[in-house]
Amino acid sequence: MAAAPSRDNLCPLRSAFRDERLPPIHGLATEVVAQILACLNSGSLLSAILAHPLFYATFQAYQQHILKEILLRLIPLQLLPLAFATYEAESIDYSDWNLIRRLLARLYVGQDQASSPSPGLPPLPLAHHMVAAMERVHLMVRYFTADFAQQAIPRFSRIFETTRPATSSPSEELRILRAFYRFQLYCNIFGRKAIESARQANLMAQASEDWAGQTLPRKSPGDLRRELECFFWPWPPWANEQLACVFEYLETVISLFFDDVASHDIEWGGRKVDWVEPGVAIPHRRFLVSWLLSLEWLHRP
Repeated sequence: MAAAPSRDNLCPLRSAFRDERLPPIHGLATEVVAQILACLNSGSLLSAILAHPLFYATFQAYQQHILKEILLRLIPLQLLPLAFATYEAESIDYSDWNLIRRLLARLYVGQDQASSPSPGLPPLPLAHHMVAAMERVHLMVRYFTADFAQQAIPRFSRIFETTRPATSSPSEELRILRAFYRFQLYCNIFGRKAIESARQANLMAQASEDWAGQTLPRKSPGDLRRELECFFWPWPPWANEQLACVFEYLETVISLFFDDVASHDIEWGGRKVDWVEPGVAIPHRRFLVSWLLSLEWLHRP
């Protein structure tokens, strides 16, 4: 009777390294190694799969499982549709309203999928660069969520003359996270469109003597209505009010830096631009917050 194949012959990685001094991890099943990789963040995962052939081979065999577990551990299930929509919006053709409508329509359908086996996960295969980009945005969203709550809770207690826990509840935190994700999604879609409009308006304004009197580019009535129909109206009023709250918070974040730069701007001084007046300063600040900067720029050190 033929001898049974040895355990070394069953594993190509193990047969390639017969040194008795191999690290203990080579004795683990690949399923266990996959679970270990799924506990890492995207940066550590990339370092691991580039550092050793065992990790690389395991990632190749269990890529979708590992990346899905990383996302499900990082982002709450209820926010996954928003997180994927925010990622897709970074590369969407912002001039195509049909694409925008389809993207946002999938988002609203995804909000009702919390009981599905893989809520919010897209049908397309996951890739490491996708998970890394979503992780970067989520960390920014969490940073601003924590700072927003830290400022809002004492103000709430002072205004309503009541006491409440010093930290936000899980449901409150989820609503704040959702509002910041919606803000970033708005910037990714409509902010890039506004950048191009502002660039064209700036080229015209540079040659104008009435530079200080130039107003920020405005959206056409048709674009404004489509934006309302696609982005705001499908959400309940309180969700849009929460979005307005984080917008006001972000405006206070940028106002300190905006005012410092504006007060030392040589061109504005030469043209006698009264940046202190709300008619000039506030629209420019809001333009920077809602159309140009987004969370990524506001989060930069």
